[in-house]
Amino acid sequence: MASSAVLYGGRRLGKSSLLNQILEESKTHLQKGLDGKLLGELAVYVSLLSGNDPAGFKDNYRLFAWKSIYKALVTAGFISNDRPDLMSDQTIREHIQDEISAGRCQADAIYLLIDEADDVMREDLLSNAPFLASLQALSDSTLGRARIGHSPLVSPSC
Repeated sequence: MASSAVLYGGRRLGKSSLLNQILEESKTHLQKGLDGKLLGELAVYVSLLSGNDPAGFKDNYRLFAWKSIYKALVTAGFISNDRPDLMSDQTIREHIQDEISAGRCQADAIYLLIDEADDVMREDLLSNAPFLASLQALSDSTLGRARIGHSPLVSPSC
């Protein structure tokens, strides 16, 4: 099973629609176990549109991205919002990793559907890709229980 995927294409080709279809279809494959935990892989949609928080993006794009992921995981009910002290991208990633590794999350696994990532990826590639590396580290450290899909990486000529 692949731990990550990239969906690439120009504007208005249906990448976001495809991610939404994956999100909706994944809901039909989840079942509740006897302990109330979801059995299967929970798809979680994450928008990294920098316009959602332009000041936060400009200050620290990695922190902006990890806060967006954390908020989406809490909103989806995958993890609880019990850590107001998460102030850096590294502490947020480590907290998510710890919750998954300790089995305190509400599903067997997650598939992060990261959308509108153009600005984050552009900044990340200029900085030697530390955000992408941290996403891969999350997937690797949780033995594939956290999988990543992201879109779109749009060519500037589009």
